[in-house]
Amino acid sequence: MPEAAKQSAIEDIVNIPGKEKNEIYTASKIWIAETFNSAKAVIEIDDKEMGLIIGNGTIKFPCDSEQTCLMRSSYNLRFTMRVDIKNQKIKTTFSNLRMVSTYYAWEGPLYEIDFVATKSALIDLNRKMSQSLLKVDNSTW
Repeated sequence: MPEAAKQSAIEDIVNIPGKEKNEIYTASKIWIAETFNSAKAVIEIDDKEMGLIIGNGTIKFPCDSEQTCLMRSSYNLRFTMRVDIKNQKIKTTFSNLRMVSTYYAWEGPLYEIDFVATKSALIDLNRKMSQSLLKVDNSTW
């Protein structure tokens, strides 16, 4: 049986130059709603004043080799996503990493062997959110 991952959280900090806290907060909520199909189903804590969004997300399970892709083709990755927002900066922490089989109706801990691919996929997800925040245009249309 593979060993459960020792590291329990993945953190990524990104600068969002020229964007104020409220702009980043609003744009983050929009990105979450569009990416996970429903912000209401995902977001558990939503505090604009503190600059804090905490929610749950699920993505297709990442794999980094043909072998792990074959073994994990019916799996998703479930996680808690915490976004801390300041002027010109976000810190995103992914925790409670869980593997979920869509075929076997099974959920369990992330295995150590899958941690590198998982970390890369979640940081990439955060960078996609950051890129969308940089493109926010406040001009009227």
